[in-house]
Amino acid sequence: MVPAFVFPSLKWDCVCDLAVCDHVEMDRFLQLFANYQLQAFTCRPFILSLATIILSPLLWNIYARLEFHTHILTKLFGSAKRGCYFLAVVIFISSDVRDYLFKDAVFLSPSLFPALDALFASWEPYLTPICIAAFLAGLTLTWSSMWRLGITGTYLGDYFGILMKEKVTGFPYNVCNSPMYTGASIQFIASALFKHSSTGLVLALATVLCYRIALVFEDSFTAYIYSSHKDNKD
Repeated sequence: MVPAFVFPSLKWDCVCDLAVCDHVEMDRFLQLFANYQLQAFTCRPFILSLATIILSPLLWNIYARLEFHTHILTKLFGSAKRGCYFLAVVIFISSDVRDYLFKDAVFLSPSLFPALDALFASWEPYLTPICIAAFLAGLTLTWSSMWRLGITGTYLGDYFGILMKEKVTGFPYNVCNSPMYTGASIQFIASALFKHSSTGLVLALATVLCYRIALVFEDSFTAYIYSSHKDNKD
């Protein structure tokens, strides 16, 4: 018999019929399954959340590179620091919108993989304390990183010509190279598992992937900025 959680949006009688009636053809069952998966992956909250996850790091990197090459925000706001503060507000607001839509998708979207949700729920006594600890660890990484770097160091100030005097090597940078992105990734995954949400887990993994891609461009460009600055000084 097919468990009820395989098709939570279908009536139980219908699922039972699919499971026990010899007259139901397999292609009908597969069609229903495909339709359910299509509905889950094209649900509006899921699509909106995925879009903000992809667009957020893409857009703020475009803004930062545009500033580096044209100084458009510096000219618009009268100084590099004020331009950087504006970009910081943009990044902060876009991150809040992304987080809100992520929660919306977890609560409102049909489950992408109901059987996986059921498995997470069965692990709740063990999963809950692990998720809470992981979330707090991720939060510690992000906030301690911001404390170490300050606003301009955190929000791409080097693209505005606001450079750090020396490389930060203390905590959390002695734990990982990109604590802001790593901490945020851990928080997304922990939140998804805490809510027993396969939908949230897929979105969390999409966040991790987008951050990894963003780091490829950010790290190389940051190295170029500091290298150019050093050459100019010499």
